[in-house]
Amino acid sequence: MQQNFKITGMSCAACVSRVEKAVTRLPGVTAAAVSLLTGAMRAETADSIAPDTIINAVKAAGYGCVPVSGDAPEIPETSDVSRHLKNRLFVSFALLIPLLLLVWPPPFIREFAALSPLASGIMQGIMAAAVIMVNRSIIGGGIRALFKLSPDMNSLIATGVMAGFGWSCIMLLVMADLVPAPLIPKSSAVPLYFESGAMILTLVTLGKLLESGARDKTLNSLRGLMSMNPDTAQVLKNGAEITMRAADMVPGDIFIVRPGERIPGDGTVICGSGSVNEAALTGEALPVFRETGSQVKAATVVLDGCLTCRAENTGSKTAFYRIITLLKEAQASRAPIARTADKIAGVFVPAVLTVSLVTLIAWLLSGAEAGFALNAAIAVLVISCPCALGLATPVSVVTGSGVAAKHGILFKSAAALETAGRLTAVIFDKTGTLTTGDISITAVKTLNGTAMTELLRTAYLLENKSEHPLARAATSCAEEKLRKSAAGKAEEATDSTAISDFKSFPGLGVSAVINGNIIRGGSYRFLSREIPDLPPEPEEASQSGESLLYFASGNTILGYFTAADSLRKGVRDNINELRRMGIETLMLTGDHDPAARKAALAAGISDFRAGLLPEDKAGIIRDLNKRHITAMTGDGINDAVALKTAHLGIAMGSGTAIAADAADAVILNSRLNDLVTAVKLGRAVLKNIRENLFWAFIYNALGIPLAAGCFYSLLGFQMNPVFAATAMSLSSITVVGNALRLNFFHQNNGEHQKMNITGVFKKVFERAPELQDNQILLRISGMKCEHCERAVRKSLEELPEVTAAEVSHKKGQAVLTISGEVAEDRLRTAITESGFELNSLSGKPISRT
Repeated sequence: MQQNFKITGMSCAACVSRVEKAVTRLPGVTAAAVSLLTGAMRAETADSIAPDTIINAVKAAGYGCVPVSGDAPEIPETSDVSRHLKNRLFVSFALLIPLLLLVWPPPFIREFAALSPLASGIMQGIMAAAVIMVNRSIIGGGIRALFKLSPDMNSLIATGVMAGFGWSCIMLLVMADLVPAPLIPKSSAVPLYFESGAMILTLVTLGKLLESGARDKTLNSLRGLMSMNPDTAQVLKNGAEITMRAADMVPGDIFIVRPGERIPGDGTVICGSGSVNEAALTGEALPVFRETGSQVKAATVVLDGCLTCRAENTGSKTAFYRIITLLKEAQASRAPIARTADKIAGVFVPAVLTVSLVTLIAWLLSGAEAGFALNAAIAVLVISCPCALGLATPVSVVTGSGVAAKHGILFKSAAALETAGRLTAVIFDKTGTLTTGDISITAVKTLNGTAMTELLRTAYLLENKSEHPLARAATSCAEEKLRKSAAGKAEEATDSTAISDFKSFPGLGVSAVINGNIIRGGSYRFLSREIPDLPPEPEEASQSGESLLYFASGNTILGYFTAADSLRKGVRDNINELRRMGIETLMLTGDHDPAARKAALAAGISDFRAGLLPEDKAGIIRDLNKRHITAMTGDGINDAVALKTAHLGIAMGSGTAIAADAADAVILNSRLNDLVTAVKLGRAVLKNIRENLFWAFIYNALGIPLAAGCFYSLLGFQMNPVFAATAMSLSSITVVGNALRLNFFHQNNGEHQKMNITGVFKKVFERAPELQDNQILLRISGMKCEHCERAVRKSLEELPEVTAAEVSHKKGQAVLTISGEVAEDRLRTAITESGFELNSLSGKPISRT
């Protein structure tokens, strides 16, 4: 059976590991999964295991635990952990800086900081002790884990910090002549390690603060996702329409949804028809038509028409709430793929402590002086301080993350970067990932001898009155083609005075009377209903997987527009590159089969699944996880569960904030080429980490025996802790230097090389276009695509002085051809009203007012 609990008091991944171990050790418990983000724990237990047994085990591990119901997804409030960590970090830095100035005083304050060695050491000890007290939770957690025989990374930190601090305190006693010389050999160069422990604790606290901030941001995004479900519903009760809480609806209630409103529950349409945007569930940009008998889902938006529906699933039983629940469960069931540090700590820390104790006892039994034996034992602890071991992974990750950022890739954790290097399968969403996500007209086809200009002008005049996404795309396409056509005149195309009796049929199409003729535009279903004896739809068009927008005058079809979502640039080449790297590819989409098949074939993906809901995607990925290290690439809210279910979730930067927060990595520029780069970089980082771990282990394998005095009889040399500290620093420098080699990483296909080298020279030496006497050059910021260009062009050409405008979003400029002097303020206003910013302008015929 499954039991659910709420865990409190966790602050890091080590806490998660400790709770999971405490619960799975219980007889009858087969598995336990804990989410650090939500504090939720799911335990698979035998029926005989009472909740109190699990609660007591968690409390014994040092954490709070209460049973919870798993019916509704609970998103906890963001805690004040980040605030506490900020305070700890501020105090730690405030103490660390003067401590470092005492150890390494710069020349300009050296004469003012001239203290006796003993006085300086005492001040260092006081400040280091204060840092330890401020961060005592790290030390305490590591020591408790040691005593519970489950050492983790905190145990490594606590061991190293306390060994150095304890040794330094003993050295202060030597300096003060409080410890007899026979016990500790007095030296002119007395080694102190106060600053090392303080620095380690401060950096660890910084890492915990960054981790806590990421958790808070994700929780806020989850609440934003929850808010997409409407709070209220318009329900018919006893023949009257009343407003009630959507959560209070029950199956069988009749509710009404009007244009622009979100559907409050899953149900069936019993009256009305209209277009519904189901992107929250399927991710598809194209609306779907819903009529009597159609199924509707909660949190989707009615674009046009009025729907009267009978509720079937309400509250926590809706499909949308299942997405939230699955996302919460994915958070709890998802464990980091790499727990190398904890595994190493589980063997390394006990081994070092044992070696140190054995060294002390062995030298004392051999008749050596107590000071000699203690010196050797302390040297073992100092030289095995886990600096190199602790740096092996994070330094490579930090360097690799910086390189990734330069390539437009944001990794959120070390595990994400490492997983990218282990991938064996990549799953793609279609819309917004393989495709651009914007509806655009891909083709215009005339029929029955209709002139292209007539079809374009008809489409513009008719669809300009509609707000449907397909209508807006058709309007923009028709307008652009008419402007470019020698036969078409823009002013004729935009003249709508001849239109009358405009009617909209939600989800189907529109009609109007233009110059005395009845003109219709819409789906083939709409035209077949309005026009008797309509010829059958062209087979090629019906099987294309694209949406078709037909236009007819009277009973004659003039032609149709083909609307689709175009593939991103270079998709096929990138898929082939992944295949050459030994990575399998799969496309999962909520779109219908013909459109999915067409996109998959165009992208070069042989395996795809269509018509999927978010839970279907998650189920397929769970099956793949058994055989592969998987990455899911998506951009929509509906992809959030799949992004969390895969070993690595990768979101496109152009997608929703929910997807970006649910993912482990974000491709900022939304280029699939960057996905290939992410995999290559992940492999390079993984190789670098292995090299660092190798050198760290070699250092300890050689240094620990030398520090223990194993070669004393052969070499006549005992390692002084000062030398041990120097060797420890050199090992860290070796690891850091090796990690810095990642800065020379370059992906092989050359696109980024071109941007980094050729692109820079192009930007530096790019010359402004040569202007004629009647031209003006405008530098405009904020344009991203052709739609932006059209908006700017339209706004500028509305000015009577502007006869033509050539706009380029790639160059961030517009070249205007003008008929007379134009005021700068008017140009600036036109740009601002179109949603962009005018940075500069040049040209002679400009007035400033």
